Amino acid sequence: MFALALHAQQSQSHLYAYLKINIYEQDSSRLILKETYTRDKSGDAAYRKRFLSSREEYDDAGRPSLHLFYDHEGEMQSKIITYYPHPHGEKGVFQQRNGFIDSVLYLYNDQRQRVLETWAWGEDCSHDTVRYRYNAKQQLISIGINYLGKFKRDTLLYKNNLLDRAVTYNENEELQGEVEFFYLETTLLKVTRRNAKRLIVEEEFFYYNINGDIAKTIIKLYPQGGEDIYPPYIMRKNSYYRNGTLKQCEQTSYNKERQKTGSTLTRYNRAGRLVYQYERSKPAQIDKKMWFDYTVRPANAVE
Repeated sequence: MFALALHAQQSQSHLYAYLKINIYEQDSSRLILKETYTRDKSGDAAYRKRFLSSREEYDDAGRPSLHLFYDHEGEMQSKIITYYPHPHGEKGVFQQRNGFIDSVLYLYNDQRQRVLETWAWGEDCSHDTVRYRYNAKQQLISIGINYLGKFKRDTLLYKNNLLDRAVTYNENEELQGEVEFFYLETTLLKVTRRNAKRLIVEEEFFYYNINGDIAKTIIKLYPQGGEDIYPPYIMRKNSYYRNGTLKQCEQTSYNKERQKTGSTLTRYNRAGRLVYQYERSKPAQIDKKMWFDYTVRPANAVE
């Protein structure tokens, strides 16, 4: 039985964020620097001491502007430069050390919804595109992806003003996969993913606390398609600060025998910023910790 706190409304933007297809704007205009420190004791890690692995900088509006990645010797391995040529555009430039330059151009409509992505790769500047379409209610209804000469289209369908299904087709209009959403009134209870044969490959169940926040998520995995009695699964447990901001997420993976195979612990500060992450898996020989430090400009700072 689900422990639920029902909401009067649930915004579509929340569902878009769940699908990871909506844009994300930096929430704090005072954030100017983020540094990530890593200690990797995984089985294949050559260097096991803590080191600065990345540095992110933000502009005066709080938007990402520069992201640098380093190895344990402090040598820069890659970089991402982001700039904003006009109110409806955003451009990112990516470069690996001693490698070719790749780039992406994002275009937005007046509602700040992404309508187009154009990717350019390497020396020959081959192009890939992603196009987004919306209905009169500003709901996302279609995503067209042209990647490496292959095309696929995601179609999003709504029922009672809530996202009901997301269906993927290839260039021949053949079904490639489907995601179904199930609700109790307006509260999302379950997400089911199916493959091209419409066999279930994943089920995700949501449990809520008294405040209506997601307290626990269980993801059942069916690698072969179909519903096994005892499938491998992933469990996530969330805890929150009193202001409702996410404090900690514990994710644990289990095999079919209910044996623990891996875990990830993620912590946030009261402002909602990621501050610590620890990933561990004995079978995969993963043992990795990451710390996130921020430099924040006071609200009344003068340049």
